[in-house]
Amino acid sequence: MTTARDIMDVGATNYHNLHAGGSSRHEIDMAIGVVMGLRRCSERQAFNEIAAAVGETGVSLGGICRALHMLASGRTDRFEHSTEVVGLWGELVGGASDVVGHGPP
Repeated sequence: MTTARDIMDVGATNYHNLHAGGSSRHEIDMAIGVVMGLRRCSERQAFNEIAAAVGETGVSLGGICRALHMLASGRTDRFEHSTEVVGLWGELVGGASDVVGHGPP
């Protein structure tokens, strides 16, 4: 199993070679682009934030990336790992509180 430390180590050299937890390079690149747009940060900073989210949540890299795509696309139904990504990036995504189970009662 790939750990957050492994992801950070790869991120320090070349994240493009990483395929962890069923994630693809495309999924990782898309998630990095989402974080770059939300945070207005560099590619490296975005990847490091995603890698830190893996370590913080225990969700695989692929799981975080796919859930981040769903959050950014405006999905309002509950989806796998929605709790984790709404907790991490929800305040940056308009309408994120509308995700079922995450808004006010």
